[in-house]
Amino acid sequence: PGTEHPGTEHPLCEALGSLALVELLRGRLRRAAEHARACLAVAERSALPPERRTGVDHLVLAGVAVEQDDLPAARHHLDLAAAATGVRPDPATAARAAVIGARIALAEGDADAALAALHAVAVARLSDRVVAELAVAESAVHLGRGDAEAALKVLDAAAADGPERAVARARALLALGRGACAAQALEAVPAAGDDGDAPATTVRAHASLLRAQLAEEDGDAEEARRRLAEALALARPEELRRMFVETGPWMRRVLDRDPASARLHGWLTPGAPVRTARAARADGRPPVVEPLSAREVEVLRKAAEMLSTEEMAAELFVSANTVKTHLKSIYRKLCVTRRSDAVHRAQDLGML
Repeated sequence: PGTEHPGTEHPLCEALGSLALVELLRGRLRRAAEHARACLAVAERSALPPERRTGVDHLVLAGVAVEQDDLPAARHHLDLAAAATGVRPDPATAARAAVIGARIALAEGDADAALAALHAVAVARLSDRVVAELAVAESAVHLGRGDAEAALKVLDAAAADGPERAVARARALLALGRGACAAQALEAVPAAGDDGDAPATTVRAHASLLRAQLAEEDGDAEEARRRLAEALALARPEELRRMFVETGPWMRRVLDRDPASARLHGWLTPGAPVRTARAARADGRPPVVEPLSAREVEVLRKAAEMLSTEEMAAELFVSANTVKTHLKSIYRKLCVTRRSDAVHRAQDLGML
């Protein structure tokens, strides 16, 4: 994006939003975030009015953040997606918004709100696949409440089958102490392949994690280590942290037994998000999700020197309009609206 012609901004945003959502569903979080941010950039550059925006870009960023266990950012983007008053999303996208909202609410400890979000979805116009996605999300809420029977019941009532439902059933069966049935359910999750039908990365990583838990319950320590390494290898490129948090104390016990492995997988509890969360100011703004580019950091440093827009442009050998574009992007990424606030926020976060 960057060369769009007048009048094409809205369809371009829609296309980028759709691509972002598809990549999110495939578990390709980095690609999903890239498309979502490109969508936001097009909307900002073209000053696309709110009534022509769907909020899918922020919705995808919320989905990415919750998978990466960055709950403040997830809630922030979900709120921005909900505030979009433009083009009404199609029923499937609205249902997926409810799924993401439920995941965030459950992670925040509000299971009632999670169930309310899912039960508010009208399923009459949805495909069996999307209805199954709702069932998987609801089963996770019941598991979070410690009701594995209810989790299994809602999954068994879903019409559509697929690897996501198989993993969710395995989770419920494992919680019920039915390891053999859980292992059988996981047989429906195929390994990665070169075709387009391979399960999403999130699904394959979760399946490997469950197989590791099953192997440990069977007393096969070597298989448990192998399967856990497999899960971590799949999860690390996309920084899929939430699934490991949801295993409860089991993952912590595994890492405590193997300090070398814990150091190797420090990305599971990264220092940067903790530091930025502590640095967040009392106004409740979330930590930065998208890092500033090298050029944006240069602009921010010049802003900290109290230079005018024209002075910054002269020192950086760019136009004043380019500086303004960089500043707008900085404001968005730091969740501020003024230059002085951007400098103070960056200082709080240790970026300057």
